[in-house]
Amino acid sequence: MRLFTLNDIKSGLSLVLLKNQWTKTGSSALASGARAVAQLLPLLLLVLSIAGCTARRKSACEGLVYKAGGLTRAEYLSCAGEMIGVLDRLRPDLEAAVQGDKQARSKARDEYAELSTLLKSAGGRNLVERWQDEDLTRLNVRIWNAYTSYGAVLLYPNAADLRGAEASHDEAKSVYGGL
Repeated sequence: MRLFTLNDIKSGLSLVLLKNQWTKTGSSALASGARAVAQLLPLLLLVLSIAGCTARRKSACEGLVYKAGGLTRAEYLSCAGEMIGVLDRLRPDLEAAVQGDKQARSKARDEYAELSTLLKSAGGRNLVERWQDEDLTRLNVRIWNAYTSYGAVLLYPNAADLRGAEASHDEAKSVYGGL
């Protein structure tokens, strides 16, 4: 699928405006041009938002190729680091959400979706399978526990579930730090 660039949109808008100027005269040409801009503005905003969504950086979790015994530390630790980083950003927003901050809860939803994408890219539920490197298995289980626990807090913000989620998060950070 071809995405339109900003220059494509500017060119199209210019053509519409020029066409309207050639076919109209006086104030009606100006009004027609304004109508054309008003009609194209939603399209412009949609294209820019799509372009912004597709212009993301490649994650270390993409393209991992599993072997029988899981991945090696060299292959996996940068991906795990990205997941820990998202957990670190997610935590304060969920803490604020538990206190009733709706903006923080909305931001937490976005961060949780990012974490979910990383987990899926890294293998999803395969992460909790036993790997040859037991420390990586332990790390994956802790990351998965933090992910599912933070998801519960996101659905129903409460302090008790948050404490359990934070404990799993802290364990994941501890294991990761020891590798």
